[in-house]
Amino acid sequence: MRFSSRRDLWVNILMYASIALLIFPLFPLFQEKITLGFVGIAVFCIGVAVLLLWLLYGTYYIIDEANITYHSGPIRGKIEIDKIHTIVKGKSLYAGLRPATALNGLVIKYGKYDEIYFSPDSNENFIAELLRINPLIKVEDNK
Repeated sequence: MRFSSRRDLWVNILMYASIALLIFPLFPLFQEKITLGFVGIAVFCIGVAVLLLWLLYGTYYIIDEANITYHSGPIRGKIEIDKIHTIVKGKSLYAGLRPATALNGLVIKYGKYDEIYFSPDSNENFIAELLRINPLIKVEDNK
């Protein structure tokens, strides 16, 4: 089952503002003589803008019978569902791996000390799907 990442308004504003700050200053320079330095700067700015859009629109999670596969732009990974021992709802992870685009998501603890933060479009449906596969997962509410 595929779950899109929920996008908070502040994430959208931050991403689009960053993209605007990268792209709009390039337009007046198109009327000047194009130099190799300008091409380098333009390629870099456009590349970063594309990366930000990829992160914003390319973040999702897939749950199959054995794994959670996550994609967040170029960041990809897989977690075995039977190694998940705890899910904390309503908490944000400020350090560590965070393939997410919203706050108040899920911190998934797996293995001995590993944890990752997800922000699926529906926390409840995401947890229900994981519990269907592994009913031994402990769910904690952080609120």
